[in-house]
Formats: sequence, structure tokens, C-alpha cells
Amino acid sequence: MSDSITAEQLFAMRRSGDCTLIDIRRETDLQADGTVVPGAMRGNPESLDTWARSLPAHEQVIVYCARGGSVSKSVTAELRARGLDAKYVEGGIAAWKDFGGEVIRRKQ
Repeated sequence: MSDSITAEQLFAMRRSGDCTLIDIRRETDLQADGTVVPGAMRGNPESLDTWARSLPAHEQVIVYCARGGSVSKSVTAELRARGLDAKYVEGGIAAWKDFGGEVIRRKQ
């Protein structure tokens, strides 16, 4: 089973509403970009212990960071170790935007 999904797969999953989406970008990346995927929860990767407990065990968890690299891979591995069905978006929010996925300005 793959640890990742493509932006196109995320688009299909969001249409069916069967996942919990979490923006796990480092704060500096989030501030620099200023946009988020609508409906995504915020999960600071440095405080994973705090927010991971509230995730639904019965739903697939999808995380994205800036480019789908080390942050996404490490958070996905940690969520899987906790028994969650977690995957990350290949290429992160950058791939989502390149695909034409919707983003909105982040509320401060």
C-alpha cells in the first residue's frame, strides 16, 4: 500500500467527502505562501502529539506540506504508527495548485 496520493486523487476524494485533510506545513512555509486548501485542518508538525489524538480513526487522513517531502513523510509515518490510515499528497500544496486545485487566502 502506498503512503502517498496524487493531487488528482485528492481532488476525487474531496468530491466524495471521505477524508480528513490536514495542512502540516511548517509555520514559515505557511506564512510565506498565505493560501490553504479549503476545509483543511491545521496541524503543526512540531505539535503532532497535541492534534493527532483528535483525528477520526474511521476516516482516511490526508496530509500535505509545501512540496510533499520530509515533513509529509515523517508525519504520515507517525500517524500510521498510531494506527491511522494516513497518506500524504505527492508534491504537496505546490502540486495541488499545479493541478488546478482550489486554494483560498489563509485567515490570520
